[in-house]
Amino acid sequence: MIKTAEADFRKLILRGKKDEGLRFAWKLVEALLFIGRQFNVSQIVGIIDMSGASFRQHACTECLAFAQEIAERLQENYPQLCAHMFLINSKYNWTYDRS
Repeated sequence: MIKTAEADFRKLILRGKKDEGLRFAWKLVEALLFIGRQFNVSQIVGIIDMSGASFRQHACTECLAFAQEIAERLQENYPQLCAHMFLINSKYNWTYDRS
């Protein structure tokens, strides 16, 4: 489960560490894939806890572009990896179209 309250993308981007953040995210994905292979797991279910999320911290233009870049890289390299994604404790209705 990813807790948005603990992920401050805005601070990361304002400090000029976007590339480091992308590398960290990618290393995390590769580590999860390695562990998944040990248990014969081929798909994951993502859960994002939106409690504590703020528009200022998570929905700035650069932050959304950062999150989109991670999602696009995942989709390009592992298109069948994420079976489902759930947003919980959200104040807003979110929709996402994979097409």
